[in-house]
Amino acid sequence: MNITIYAVLVFLMVFAMAHASQLSFASISKPYFTFSLGNYTTINGAIGGSVGISSTRLVVSPGTYAVINNKTYSSYNLSLILLTPFNVNVPPGNSTISGISDAIAIAVDGSTGSSVKFVSSSGSYQPIKLITGGQAITLSTWSWSGGVLQNLNYYGGSYVKPQKWLTYNSSYIYTNLTNATLQVLVIKNKGIPSTSLTTSIIPTTIPQNSSHTTIPSTTVPTTIPPKPVTVQQNNESTLYALIAAETAAIIILVILLLRKRNYRMGPSAGI
Repeated sequence: MNITIYAVLVFLMVFAMAHASQLSFASISKPYFTFSLGNYTTINGAIGGSVGISSTRLVVSPGTYAVINNKTYSSYNLSLILLTPFNVNVPPGNSTISGISDAIAIAVDGSTGSSVKFVSSSGSYQPIKLITGGQAITLSTWSWSGGVLQNLNYYGGSYVKPQKWLTYNSSYIYTNLTNATLQVLVIKNKGIPSTSLTTSIIPTTIPQNSSHTTIPSTTVPTTIPPKPVTVQQNNESTLYALIAAETAAIIILVILLLRKRNYRMGPSAGI
């Protein structure tokens, strides 16, 4: 009987450890991005506008409208969200990249991804401009898709393709942003030359007849909730709770087995 009890105990302990390991890998090692800073503004498609956070901003030219799931909007809320990556490796097979810096999410009326597009009044693509400055490193981005934006955090997804940035003075400018895909900022190895902007100066201000002649305050609007608890902490809490529950179940089962054993041995001891 003792051998049977110990065998059951060992089996349950091995099962609990394997389950915990599987849960840890499945819920913690996947890529995700946590909210860092956010700002938004309402864009009138006919007029254009801009939204900024610190040294990063989006510039929308006049005549730029938003399409969400094939429905066109002439007025829309444009959000710029800075994210911190976790469990995000450098793009595979790319020796020119030494690390990951940050990520930039763009949302229209709370939606993001390749289904959110920026178009002209005729329906053709009308890119918006993404500008970031003050970077001391050679910077570029890869588009990222396949995940979901939830509570200002972005979960899952993978790399799509590299994006070509231009440089002007100390600013990096991406002029071909035609949809609201996540942009992962990567650090290029030293010695990799940047593409210089020599043909023309990308406008960084809105025309004077626009109602958005200044960049919005970098203060996060009160309607954007504070930074939530990171998914890593939530996953770890869930993991620990499940391990504790499994351990308690094992202890209860062992106690029941021991009581059953003692009950069977009791009458024999009295003979």
